[in-house]
Amino acid sequence: GYLFFVVSKTAKQLRTGFLLLTLGVLISLGIHSFVEFLESVGLIDVKNLVNAMPPLVFVGSILLLIGSIQIYKVIKSIRGGGRS
Repeated sequence: GYLFFVVSKTAKQLRTGFLLLTLGVLISLGIHSFVEFLESVGLIDVKNLVNAMPPLVFVGSILLLIGSIQIYKVIKSIRGGGRS
């Protein structure tokens, strides 16, 4: 929740990058943990857990990477005097 609050208070140019970072964390950590919880209480079996984890981590990692690149580009353009 705090990450979404930070995104709402961020400058427009950085907002997209931070939103992607936030979604990456939500998917790779939040949903990942929830699926592990479902397995621990017996609502899904280990086979489904093993099948669900790689896509969640992959999608989350890709969003983190894209968000980081977006933020880097914005910071680089600011440091370079607005040049891309």
